[in-house]
Amino acid sequence: MKQIYPNIQKVKNSVSVVALSIFFSLTLAAYTNAATGKLQGSVKDAETGDPLIGTTIIVEGTTTGTSADYDGNYTLKLDPGTYTIKVSYIGYKSQTAQVQIISGQITIQDFKLSYEVMEGMEVTVTAQAAGQFSAINQQLASSSIKNVVSSDRIQELPDRNAAESLGRLPGVSILRSGGEANQIAIRGLSPKFNSISIEGVQMTATSDANRSVSLAGISSNSLDGIEVTKAITPDMDANTLGGAVNLRMKEAPEEFTLNMLAQGGYNAHDNLFDEYKFVISTGNRFFNKKLGVFATANIEQVNRGNDILKMKWLRLVNQPVPLAGNGLILSDKKAKRKRVGASLVLDYRLPFGSFKFNNYFNRLNNRSTNRVATYDGVSGDNLTYSITDNPSNMTDQYINSFMGEFDIMGANLDFTLSHAYSQKNNPNAAEWILVQRGAVKNYDLIYVDNFTLPDSTVYDTISEVTRSYRDVTGFQERDFGVAINLKIPFNLGDIASGHIKLGGKYKKKRKSQDISSLFINASRAFRGGYRDAIATASDDYTHYGGKLFLNESGMDNDFTVPDFLNGEFDYPPVPDIEKLREMYTLTENYVNALPPEDIYSHGWWINTSGSVLKDFSGTEELYAGYLLAELWFLNKKLMLLGGVRFENMNREYTGYRFLDTGDDNIDPGKIPQKTDGASNHHFFPMVHLRYKPKDWFDIRLARTKTLTRPDYFDITPWYHEIADGNEGKGGNPYLKPATAINYDLQLSFYKNKLGLLTLGGFHKEISDMIWNSSSYIQDPAEYGLPETFVDYNWTTKINNKHKAYVTGLEFDWQTNFWYLPRPFNGLVTGINYTHIVSTTTYPAPKYHSVQISQVEWEFWYDSTTVKAGLEDQPSDIFNVFVGYDYKGFSARLSFYLQTKTLVNKNVQYVEMNNYTETYSRFDLSLKQDLPWYNLQLFFDISNITDTPDKRYQYNHKYPTRWEYYGRSLSLGLRYKL
Repeated sequence: MKQIYPNIQKVKNSVSVVALSIFFSLTLAAYTNAATGKLQGSVKDAETGDPLIGTTIIVEGTTTGTSADYDGNYTLKLDPGTYTIKVSYIGYKSQTAQVQIISGQITIQDFKLSYEVMEGMEVTVTAQAAGQFSAINQQLASSSIKNVVSSDRIQELPDRNAAESLGRLPGVSILRSGGEANQIAIRGLSPKFNSISIEGVQMTATSDANRSVSLAGISSNSLDGIEVTKAITPDMDANTLGGAVNLRMKEAPEEFTLNMLAQGGYNAHDNLFDEYKFVISTGNRFFNKKLGVFATANIEQVNRGNDILKMKWLRLVNQPVPLAGNGLILSDKKAKRKRVGASLVLDYRLPFGSFKFNNYFNRLNNRSTNRVATYDGVSGDNLTYSITDNPSNMTDQYINSFMGEFDIMGANLDFTLSHAYSQKNNPNAAEWILVQRGAVKNYDLIYVDNFTLPDSTVYDTISEVTRSYRDVTGFQERDFGVAINLKIPFNLGDIASGHIKLGGKYKKKRKSQDISSLFINASRAFRGGYRDAIATASDDYTHYGGKLFLNESGMDNDFTVPDFLNGEFDYPPVPDIEKLREMYTLTENYVNALPPEDIYSHGWWINTSGSVLKDFSGTEELYAGYLLAELWFLNKKLMLLGGVRFENMNREYTGYRFLDTGDDNIDPGKIPQKTDGASNHHFFPMVHLRYKPKDWFDIRLARTKTLTRPDYFDITPWYHEIADGNEGKGGNPYLKPATAINYDLQLSFYKNKLGLLTLGGFHKEISDMIWNSSSYIQDPAEYGLPETFVDYNWTTKINNKHKAYVTGLEFDWQTNFWYLPRPFNGLVTGINYTHIVSTTTYPAPKYHSVQISQVEWEFWYDSTTVKAGLEDQPSDIFNVFVGYDYKGFSARLSFYLQTKTLVNKNVQYVEMNNYTETYSRFDLSLKQDLPWYNLQLFFDISNITDTPDKRYQYNHKYPTRWEYYGRSLSLGLRYKL
């Protein structure tokens, strides 16, 4: 294959072009701004002194204006003269001021805004209302289409994590684990199709399966706000098919601040009071306010155990019912999630700019023990136990960034040096599989009416040990990046004003995964030596008939699961996990006593398909550049933003290639490796249009292009070949990114009494979506395979040649009733609704075989297709909350509903499709200020109605998964200085 990385000369040429562009742009900026002056100032709340983010500042009678930044500050460059400046912020009275601009000098004009009031009324805007005003104004100030969760809202009644906060926005649906939100889908597109950033630096993946990022470990207490951009601009990374999430970190305030929170919690599922949460944050400014320091630290433990019922269904042909029960699985999981996090933000102000150093760390340790009992269906009469122990399953996330921003010759220049890192380490996972043969008697699962535990189940006193696994799982992902941006403002008098912006970015990614999965096959391992050793060393085990058994003394008679699945079923007796751990220790002792050369032949056996074949490593290099122009016309009523982005990605990955001969014992060092890669580049033209026919109404249109890159394992050149079977499966190193053309329309209505009402629609046309494929190979080189793979039945990932379409409508209304008489003026509410429809054509090849002679067969696939919706996409998402504030008391009742969602699409048989049930829940948050020492008392109830997660296959008569995780309650104190 050709060298995929650009040579040094190409890099030099690119750098030269960027350098010349910056030089000429600075020259233009210097010329344009040679005779201008500068207006600077801040916009703050007149009562509290808090900055008003997103305030609109306009020079009346011109097209010149800007918005206040996250510190409430603004800057305008103006020709010498006298101007009237108007500032506007939803919920507050507008203000005007006359200013005199002198060439080459800075004029300071600060504003302090007061709340809008009704004549004769005294109005106090509450904390929840202030948070809502902030989110509304930030959303309106944006040049793109975005939604915002403001700092005030996060801090006033904080959600458990960032995913919970995002789930309250329009178009955002939640994926849960143990009843807790951990990932989000935006506009019906799975988590891996969205980007997650901290202060503009994209986070590395926390999944070993795809490029998605878990938000379960990100405490909302460390955040200063969250933005979800749904129509990106050319200066943003293009890898965001659904939306781009940016988490903002807190910065040092003007004065010393100290916040402490201590919280305890109760989990109804496990009936435990051992949940806790401690958060401390502090900040101040030093050296005449030039140096700012803000630090946070948090530690938290929650119970996320659950009861799970799973049902396996077998497809029937020419039967009265389409499916037959083929296995009932009961699972009791005990899980504790411990989060530890810290952040440090340093910033230094200069006369002509600033520096900022962001540091963020989070560790999530997900410790769990899962006991699973599987009852055979029509295929057998056994009861199988699977006991999995994960004493330490840690995921770490790091973000470091050094940023600079400067005013140079009338232009704004900024740069970012970044480092992002994630790793997962599960070093001591163990699993044991035991069978009670013949325990399930006359258990007919064919009909749904018999969907109960069999009364005739006979629980033996001993269980046969069939396998024991020892797993060590780990992956690492590290990004280094550098980005530079230049923004050049201009003013063409009464005709137009705006800015030109250009920049570039380079990012290097390293990704690796190492899974070590070893097992003991107790029925044939070690030529009987292992079985003898265990039975001799422990009275809990017996060895006879060439098999190893756990005796009655090895069952856990004290283990019970009260009210399992809300009393629907009784949980069966289970093996004692301490006795199983004893077997694990005895196994280790036996293996360690073997000669090194016998470890893989008489000791632990390699689980090749579950470990070596999943190992990979690789690198990716991204080169990007963009140019955009933002123009304002008609006294700031019309905005046109247009530009183009270019991205080139080079990638190279190494994986294992395994010829399966049926031998479980393969030395990993003897499995060959293969390195392969690809290079692709894309142009992303984009245009945004905004028109304000009235001061209270604007229309936004956007056409953008975005992409999503293939999952790491899918582009690794691994394969698993079945000897003498002419079949195999593997990765496809030549997969292309999927690209989307996105169309957005949004109508916004905003008034002090109305709040913000938005109506929007979107449409996405997605090309080259990645999908599973099974076919007979005609050209092995197309997949990077040897010529011997001709006519193989090959399973891999491909780019779907058929487009996918996603269309949706969004409605959002945010308001508060400050203008009503007491006590109704404390009411705050928000309602949003999203309706999504998606469709695509899935490749659905049908397999055929015909015997053409006594020894020859002919095989082929028909190239058929199936039309259906996308996976992980609900049809409807509905959010509503009602908040109330009175003096020091705050309350918020939230309701969330997500309709049926396709989880797994089976392109061959519609009756094998898997869905989630419609899910809804209520959450309640309460806060009361106490009259001592600036203390606040919190109380939260999550999942008030104890709603379970449910899934089914084909229709509601065929359940596949019920998950009960109960309610969670927490009580805490917060101190604020």
